[in-house]
Amino acid sequence: MAVIIGSGNVASALAPALESAGVNISQIWSRDRSHAGRLASGLRCNPEPIDDLSALRPDEDLYLVAVADDAIKEIAGSLEGFGGLWAHTSGSVSADTLSAITDTYGVFYPLQTFTRGISVDMSKVPLYIEGADQSTEKRLLGLARRISSHVSVADSVRRRRLHAAAVFACNFVNYMWSVADDILREEGDDIRVLFPLIEETMRKMETTADPASVQTGPARRNDQGVMEGHMRLLPTETAELYRTISSKIINRYHHECDQL
Repeated sequence: MAVIIGSGNVASALAPALESAGVNISQIWSRDRSHAGRLASGLRCNPEPIDDLSALRPDEDLYLVAVADDAIKEIAGSLEGFGGLWAHTSGSVSADTLSAITDTYGVFYPLQTFTRGISVDMSKVPLYIEGADQSTEKRLLGLARRISSHVSVADSVRRRRLHAAAVFACNFVNYMWSVADDILREEGDDIRVLFPLIEETMRKMETTADPASVQTGPARRNDQGVMEGHMRLLPTETAELYRTISSKIINRYHHECDQL
């Protein structure tokens, strides 16, 4: 039996994946009971939605803490005397944050972006595991392999590095897409016209596994005329962003050249 602590994006992806792997979920906790109820209603095992940590059943097999990073320590500090295996899902929080609760703790970190209501094939999601000891780590690895075909061990240092890389590859890139969408909407277009370009960029990167080798564009060529023309038509804040990123690209590929 398992308890899910959290009802947000990560919990909403992991709960059905665990259930599909044969894990029976008995409770889902959220500060807002209606959120816990919404997640519980989509599961066949009909877990109990709760909003009070004192109502957690104390002797379940697994407690998966899928909450915001800054809430993990708060929750861990308010609980004691529990059995079972405890794991949080954060890429940036140390495993031993859960040590106040139990000696059998670890990390169950899915390296993926999740949005509630959008399904993800968890079998393709890399899962990174850390355990307080070999026995705990072995249990978490066994559970992870029932969900994903991409399972690795990663200590806190490696996990933070993975998380930082993911911020660049996902969060920052998505912000750039939002800027591109803003530019396009000035003329009645939107981000959809760039989908073929984005897909081809991804295809090349997947083929080479070397993003630096497939960099293109005016900054890669150090085409000052094109870049200056772009910046003249952009709003000031967007032009500054364009200048900053272009300068970084020029630095990488044209060390001898002047900055923009």
